[in-house]
Amino acid sequence: MEFHRPVVVRPSATYEQGAIEQLFLELTGPAKVAPKGVDVDAAQKWLSTEAAKCGHEAARTLWVKTLFVKKGFETTAPKALLQGAFTAKIDVSCIFLSGPEVVEAQPNFSSLYTTVGLSMEYQLGLYECRRQKIRPPLLDDAHCVLVAEDEGKLVGVMALSSDINVKQLQKAFELDMFDNLMEVSGEEEEVPVDFDDDGKEPEPEPEAPPEPAEVEEGGEPKEGEEVPAEGAEAADAPPAEGAAEPSAVEGEVPPPVEGEEGAAPVATEGEEAGEEVPAPVEEPEPEPEPEPEEDENAIVPSVAFAISMFCLDPQYDTESMDFLEPAFNAYADKDYCLLTLPHQAHEPYLLRQFTRVMPRSDTSFPEVLYLTHRAGLIADYKVLLATESHLDEVRSLLVAQENRKTLYNDFLEGLGSSSMVICCQGQVIGMTIVEKDVDLSYLGSNFELESCIALQYHGVDTFALLKYFVLNPIFNHHRRLFLMELMRLKGASVLILKVQQPHDMVPEVVLPDFFQVPGRRLIGARSAPFSLFVMTRKLAARVKPTVNARIVVVGASETGLACLERLLQVTIVDERMVELDREAHEIVLESGRRLPYEVLLLTTGLQDQTRYRLGIEVNDPVPVYNLLEILNSLTEEEASGLEGIIVYGSSFEAMQCLQTLGQRGVPSEAVSHIMPPTEMQAAQGLEKAYDMEQVFDMAQFSQMRLMRVDFDEQGATAVFDKEGQTVSVGADIVITCDAPDVDPDIFRSLNSNSIVYDGRLVVDNEFRTNDPDIYGAGSLCKFSRKFGKCPNMEYFNALEVGRQLASSIVTRFSGNVGEDHLPILILPKAVGGVIPGKINAFYLALPHVFAKACFGDLPGGKSYSRSKEGYFCLQVDKGGIIAGLVYCGKRPVNIHKMSLLMGLPAEFLDLNKNFPQ
Repeated sequence: MEFHRPVVVRPSATYEQGAIEQLFLELTGPAKVAPKGVDVDAAQKWLSTEAAKCGHEAARTLWVKTLFVKKGFETTAPKALLQGAFTAKIDVSCIFLSGPEVVEAQPNFSSLYTTVGLSMEYQLGLYECRRQKIRPPLLDDAHCVLVAEDEGKLVGVMALSSDINVKQLQKAFELDMFDNLMEVSGEEEEVPVDFDDDGKEPEPEPEAPPEPAEVEEGGEPKEGEEVPAEGAEAADAPPAEGAAEPSAVEGEVPPPVEGEEGAAPVATEGEEAGEEVPAPVEEPEPEPEPEPEEDENAIVPSVAFAISMFCLDPQYDTESMDFLEPAFNAYADKDYCLLTLPHQAHEPYLLRQFTRVMPRSDTSFPEVLYLTHRAGLIADYKVLLATESHLDEVRSLLVAQENRKTLYNDFLEGLGSSSMVICCQGQVIGMTIVEKDVDLSYLGSNFELESCIALQYHGVDTFALLKYFVLNPIFNHHRRLFLMELMRLKGASVLILKVQQPHDMVPEVVLPDFFQVPGRRLIGARSAPFSLFVMTRKLAARVKPTVNARIVVVGASETGLACLERLLQVTIVDERMVELDREAHEIVLESGRRLPYEVLLLTTGLQDQTRYRLGIEVNDPVPVYNLLEILNSLTEEEASGLEGIIVYGSSFEAMQCLQTLGQRGVPSEAVSHIMPPTEMQAAQGLEKAYDMEQVFDMAQFSQMRLMRVDFDEQGATAVFDKEGQTVSVGADIVITCDAPDVDPDIFRSLNSNSIVYDGRLVVDNEFRTNDPDIYGAGSLCKFSRKFGKCPNMEYFNALEVGRQLASSIVTRFSGNVGEDHLPILILPKAVGGVIPGKINAFYLALPHVFAKACFGDLPGGKSYSRSKEGYFCLQVDKGGIIAGLVYCGKRPVNIHKMSLLMGLPAEFLDLNKNFPQ
C-alpha cells in the first residue's frame, strides 16, 4: 500500500431542520441602507472604503443583506448559517456584516465576527468573518490525513490530529506510567547501587529545635538563623572596631548616639510639653490577586497525537499496522499515538499494536483509551539469561516498583539460572524470574487443572512457575511474544502464576493472557492460600476477545460477588442505586452521580424493609435499626446502658441478633423477642428441633405485628397488633429482622422503566429481564413461568447462581448461542450461625427441599436423627438421596464439608447402622 496526503474538504455541519429561516447574501457590495437622517450613499462609500483596507478581493467577499433566525436559536443558528455559506461558496474568503453598533451585543457575536471599523458620523459598524474562523483548514501543522492505495484503488483512510485535550485524559486515565503524555526533562534520576527499602516512603522524623546561630564578627545572621537576645554575652564579646568602649561602671550602658542604629528617639517639642503624638498609620498590604482558574478544555503541548478517524477495507485488516510508521513520521516530535474506542465496539486488528490504558475509578469518560509508543514499532527483541552486566539496567527498571528490594534480591539469587531479561536493541526493557520447581501434585489436588489443560500432553517437567514479570509499559503489547519465548528457553509448555490471597493484586499480565483455574471443593484439607493462573502454548496462540463494555453490578450479595469472580477488573462504588435511566443506559446513585453501563446486573438481594413499611425516613430520629446497623455501630459501652430492646422478627437474623446483643453486654432481662405472624422459617424450625426454651431466658412473644413506633423524650414505644388488639411495648431501641423484601428504590426504578416484576424480578434462562441489557440474579429474582414451575431464586445456592450469571455474560460477548432451558442448579443452600446459648445451628438442604422448609420426614422419604451431643438430623427424599441436614449443638461444624454430603445416596453413609431408630 502507498501513502500520501490528499486534499480534503470538511463537510458542512448538520443543523436542526426548521431552525434557520432566511439568509440573503450579495456579491455587489454593502446594502444601500443607513439609519434615519444619514446619507445612504456616503455611508455605503465609507463601508466600501473600510472593507478595502482588509485586503480581500472584491470578487471573494460576500455581504450579509438580511438575516432571520427562529426564536430560541439565536446563539447557534448564525454559525450554522455561516458554515453553510462558506460551504456553498468555496471561493469566498470573507463575509462582511454592516449595521448599528448594537449588533455587538448580540449572543455569540464576538466568536463569529471581528470589528473592522466604527463610524459615529454614519452610526454604523463594519464587521468581518473570515473563512478560517468558521472553516479552519483540515490539513495544517496539527492535522494530517493518510490514505492507502493498492494498485490505484483507495483502500484506507486515517485522520490524525495533535490537538488533544491532555488534561482531560490525565483526569480520566492512569497515565502516570506514561509520563502523563508530557515531555520530561533530560535529567536522569540517579539509580542506587543497591536498594535499602521496598519503595515505601519513610515517615518524616520530627524536626529538632534550631540551635542559636553564631553571628560572624561585623556580619549579619544568615537567613533562618536565630539572633541572640539583646545584651546576651555582651561582656565576653570584643568591641567592634570603631565602636565606643564599654563603660567602666559595671552594668552601666552608655547613651546611644542620636541617629545611630539602635539609638533611642529624641523627644520633640510636642512630646516635651506632654502632648500626644499620633502613631504613624500603616498602609494595609494589598491582597494577592487570585490565580486564574485553569481551563480544562485548553490544549496544552504534549508528546502525543491521536487517530481521529480510521477506515479500512476489511480484506486489508491484517495490514492496518502499516499506517503507524507513516503516522509517526508525520509527527516527528511526538512519541505516543492515541486512539479512543466506544465501550461497545469490537477491537480492530490495529489495536494489537496498542496498549489499553486503565481508567481511574471515578471517571465517567465515555470511551476506552489505547496508546502505542514510537519505540513499540521496533522489532528487534531478545530474551536472554541474565548476567551481572545487566544489573545496572535492571535497577533502573525496578526503581518505580513498590517491592523493588524483594524483586532485586530474588533476581540476584537467580542469576545464571532462573533470572532472565528482555532486551530491545541491546537495552533491558523487562526482567522476569521463571522457576521449574513446581509441585504438580499439590496443584492438582487443590485446582481443577484438567478443566484448562490436557494433562496427558504435558509432562511434569514441562511446567514452569512465573514468579515475577516486570516490563516497560510501552512494550506491553508484546508481552505474549515474550512469554512464549520464555517457555521456549525453559523447555516448558505450561506457564503457571500464583497470586497470593487476599493481599496481592492480580498482575496486569494475567488479564489478557492467562486463564484462571477453578479451585476444588476439598474434604478434610485446607485449600491453597493462592489463586492459580495458567497459560499454555496453545492458549497463547489463541487471541482472547477483549470486552470493553461497562458491566455495572448493583448489590454486594453473595450472588454478585460470585459473578465478579470471573470479572477481574472491578471498580467498587460504595453508594446506593436510587434511579434507572433505561434510555440513556445510566443508573443514578444517591449522591446524584450518573453511572453509564452497557450491561446492568441487578444482584441486590432482599433486605428487611420494616422502616419503609412504617413510613420512617432515613433522617428521622426514630430508634429503629436493622441487624447490620447494630453490628457496625453498637459498642459494648452503649449496649450495657440499654434497659429495653425489642428484637422483631422470626428470621435467622433475629436469632443472630439476640446472640450479638448478649456478646455486647446487654442483660437478657432487657431484651424482648417479638415474632410476627408469618410462615415458619428456618430459624423457627431450628428452635423447635432443639427446644430452645432452655437457652432463651428473655421474654418471647408471638403472633404480634408491628404497626408503628412512637418516639418522644421519654423514649420509644412500639405499637403491635395481636389478633385485633393493640399492645404497646416501651423500649430504648427497636431492631427489626423481619422477612426480607425488595429495596423500595430498586422497585420504583424497575416499575417506572417497565421492567417486568411479578413479586420478584422476572428473568429468562439467561438471567435477562425484558430489557436485554439488564440482567438479574439472586433472591431478588425468579425465573419466568414459561419455563415451567420453579422455586424462587432465593432458594438456590447464591454462589452457584452468581457463577451461572457470569457464564451468561461471557456467552453474550463471545457470540455463542445460549441454551434454551433453565440453568442446572443443584448445589445445596445453607443458613446458619451462632444463636443464643452459644449454640451452633444451621439448616442445609437441596433447593427443592429448602423451598418447602420441612424439618421432619420428607414426603415419601425419612429422616435419621440423634441427640447425643446436640441435635443432628439427616433428611432422605423418596429417591434415597440425602437432601437435607439440621444441626444444633455446642460443637462447631464445618457447613462447607457437610454440604458435600448433599445429593449423595443414603447408602453412602450406611445410615441404618449409624442412626439406630
